[in-house]
Amino acid sequence: MKAQRSPGNVLAAALEPPKSKRGKLDPNWRERLPSPLLYYRLHLPGMTEPKPNGWAKAPCPFHKDDGQSMNVWAGSKHGSWNCRGGCGGGPNIVAFHMRLTGLGFRSAISAISEDASI
Repeated sequence: MKAQRSPGNVLAAALEPPKSKRGKLDPNWRERLPSPLLYYRLHLPGMTEPKPNGWAKAPCPFHKDDGQSMNVWAGSKHGSWNCRGGCGGGPNIVAFHMRLTGLGFRSAISAISEDASI
């Protein structure tokens, strides 16, 4: 049985790419990612337009949310996020996608890059 990732492990993995025998991660992987605004519009239905400071609100996909407890920094370079309902947060869209889908770091990067090319 595979151990579940804790939010702390997801954040650590998103901040520092894992070392692997499969080869090095493409050093330009960040350039293939969409803007946080584009990514969050695709994955957070009901997201508000970002305020002048770049923050937007949306229903949190990690718990039953009848309001808009998810804050996303859609106007930033990396797209940090935080749920005011207690689900936690993360530093970027990669950490968000890992939590949303359960994918590992490399798989999340690939999936996000494919979404961006649609």
